[in-house]
Amino acid sequence: MKFKCFSLVLFLILSLQSTAQQSTLTESITQYLNINGTTEQYEHAVSSLLVMLKQQYVSKNVPETVWEELNQQKPTAINQIKAMLVSAYRTHFDQTEVNDMIEFYKTPTGQQMITDQTKLTQDDRDKMSFFYNSPTGKKILEESDALNQSVSEISENWSRALYKSMTARLTEKGYDL
Repeated sequence: MKFKCFSLVLFLILSLQSTAQQSTLTESITQYLNINGTTEQYEHAVSSLLVMLKQQYVSKNVPETVWEELNQQKPTAINQIKAMLVSAYRTHFDQTEVNDMIEFYKTPTGQQMITDQTKLTQDDRDKMSFFYNSPTGKKILEESDALNQSVSEISENWSRALYKSMTARLTEKGYDL
């Protein structure tokens, strides 16, 4: 009986520890997506979708209040895409690797890579080379094709669903194409 009780307690402790580690990895990947410019790209994608929809519905005289209401869906849409992307990253990278990526992208070199790679100095290129020759950098390069494929599929499905959701809301409000 004591063994069964001990086993149950051990199982619960290990389960909680595993859940905590998964939560930490999720938070770290989310932080990475914020630091490396991914979140900003998807925010821009939502804004571009709204601009496109406004152009498609220009003849329907949709009031600005409706567009503002649709724009308020942006945080939810961004959280959805980040959750999907976290899932993709989790299959390719562990906590240590994600921490390494965060640390690199926090640096001026990492930030310059995001903003304008043409302005990288020789020192920046050396730091970038050093990072990509590290175990984490090599793993990024090894996993890039598979990760890019996953991200591409996720992005496509997300954008399609977002478009359908927004056009459905417009239809609910009486604005059909």
